[in-house]
Amino acid sequence: WRARFQSSQLCKATMSAGVPGLLLQLDNDHWRNRRNALEKLELQGDETGSLAFPRMRSTLSDGNLRVRSAGVHAMGQLSLPEVWGRTPGVFASHAVPELWRHLGDVDPKIRKLVREPLQELKTLGAVGDVNVAGQAAVADLVEQLEDEGWSKREAALRALGELGAAALPAMSAIVALLCDEAGNCRDMAKRSIEALAEAGFAAADFPAVVPHALPQLMAKLSHKDWKVRCAAAWAVGHGAVSSLLGLPKLVEVLSTDKDIATKVVAIEVIGTLKGAALPALPLLCRIVRDKKFKQPEQVKERAHETLCGLYKELAAFIGHAIAKNPEVQEGIERAQRHAAKIGSVTHFERDLGVRALRELSRTHVAAIPELLRVIIDPKCPGAANDQDSWQTAIDALNEFRDSGLLGSLDESNSGADLVHKLLVCTKEDPSWSVRLSSAEALVNLACATQEGVECLQRHADSEELDLQAGAKRLMRRLEKEAQAYLDPKVLAERAALELRDVNSLAFNPGKVAEKDVDFSQNLARTLLKRMVRHKLIEAKDEDDTLEMMKNRAKQQRQLFGVGMKYGKGGGKGRRLPGFGG
Repeated sequence: WRARFQSSQLCKATMSAGVPGLLLQLDNDHWRNRRNALEKLELQGDETGSLAFPRMRSTLSDGNLRVRSAGVHAMGQLSLPEVWGRTPGVFASHAVPELWRHLGDVDPKIRKLVREPLQELKTLGAVGDVNVAGQAAVADLVEQLEDEGWSKREAALRALGELGAAALPAMSAIVALLCDEAGNCRDMAKRSIEALAEAGFAAADFPAVVPHALPQLMAKLSHKDWKVRCAAAWAVGHGAVSSLLGLPKLVEVLSTDKDIATKVVAIEVIGTLKGAALPALPLLCRIVRDKKFKQPEQVKERAHETLCGLYKELAAFIGHAIAKNPEVQEGIERAQRHAAKIGSVTHFERDLGVRALRELSRTHVAAIPELLRVIIDPKCPGAANDQDSWQTAIDALNEFRDSGLLGSLDESNSGADLVHKLLVCTKEDPSWSVRLSSAEALVNLACATQEGVECLQRHADSEELDLQAGAKRLMRRLEKEAQAYLDPKVLAERAALELRDVNSLAFNPGKVAEKDVDFSQNLARTLLKRMVRHKLIEAKDEDDTLEMMKNRAKQQRQLFGVGMKYGKGGGKGRRLPGFGG
């Protein structure tokens, strides 16, 4: 980029007089003249490029592919840093988001053209983090998600998935497309969310992002297309755990309730939600460290224990991402350096550290756990200034929550309604695939809520009368006011009925490929074994009967050559009778 910058300065004086003429050539009827004008404008400096940007931007939508290629290349070459480097210049601040917008083009040729300069800028690092520079394109890509054409929605989802952390504010819009009518869009939405989660962003995991879109997903359980119903059941089964336990009501109890025992139990239940509890982090941190928010020591101690547990969960989540993406380690190290500034004595340095953690770049991957560390570990560098450091961290987490960077809450209190719809789908849906997906969702939710329900029940049966009364009072409030569902065994037993039907010899799915039947029956057995491990149901001999018969048939085929062809001349031959023969 330095060589390009120097050459542009040399050409600037000799060609600036012809810039107006070159801009007029961009409207020429012949594609060759338009392309030549772009190639000459490419040699201009950043200032000239800034003046020409509105006209150059239109060439990215030109009807001729050669002109579009020249326009993309010119934008990449003119994207220079400011004087001090590592920060996009005037032209780059407009050009990079424009390139990201066209990465959402439906034409794969255009996406390939646009990806090349973006990759070059990313490799050189001259304008800093290209994903951060492209964040201005997120609003337009989110708007494209509402387009009537499925190909445009799919292209926008693909671009948002490649944006990485910069796409975190758009998670609610992406989640809604998990149940899109177009299968390509459903798959791309799922892949985009999984890509962010695999990169270590815990706030992009399904339990954190699904609650906000839960009403829309629930509505899709009644869709006319069975594939959409399957997708809806899968999505709610993987992300609705906080709704079933009434997380919004638990947060309200911590904020307003005056009973100490009720608050202690509520904090413990929040801790069982793990990644789904991210929206409650600011309040828990405030309980532990904010002197203005006076709380009993018992409540503070329990909140501190819960924060320590959530910190470990976040650290483990990010740790899994390091093996898949080496860049995660670099982001962690940067976040630790920025978090250390929160321990500074000056407000300017603390604010500088928080702004760096808030930036949607690689650094953000460890922003939440590093802010938590300031709260729970007085010996870490970020907590060196005690109350000022703690308050800075709490304020930062509040900003994260307000920006949607800590996941979302289900404000519709739809836990019990969701369970009812899943139970109906499991029992009455005409498609066996939907019944199986709904049963899988029930199993996932039963296992995910089991620890929280057992926590409530344990305290309700406690010999300590205060805790007993607090737990019973909290359970009543959750069921009546938040429509929480606190009986995972009912979910498990209803799911087991459908899973055993799928796993039986009488299972008749119709005209379906044998591999799909095998997959479904293997899934049913896996889910049954999972519920047995969790002690939600009791094991039955029939659960393993089909698996044993299939294994026996496989051994017979290997021993007696079942399935081999007989006869001369390569005829079709015949298969020996037997299971799967």
